[in-house]
Amino acid sequence: MEIQPFRQDLHIHTTFSCDDPSMVEAQTPEMVAQVKHAEVIGISDHFEHIVEHLDAYTTTVAHYGLHVGTEVNGGHWAAEAAVGGLDYYLQHTTRPF
Repeated sequence: MEIQPFRQDLHIHTTFSCDDPSMVEAQTPEMVAQVKHAEVIGISDHFEHIVEHLDAYTTTVAHYGLHVGTEVNGGHWAAEAAVGGLDYYLQHTTRPF
């Protein structure tokens, strides 16, 4: 049985999310591009992790032929993220418990 790739995966975090404790060193844009697990692939590191390195982030992700996105944590970052000129945005919301 041949495994078919997913149609798309636009919610992938990489080492650009260096402050994310769940991130592992191997999860680089290069590795994501090599795996090719979906027809359409996008990187969407959290905006607060990439804001200081936005140019390097967009250049690196685009270099590997991946869509350049970001995950925006609530309204605090929304206005700043919107001027980033990225391919797409994901909204991250958390519910207090």
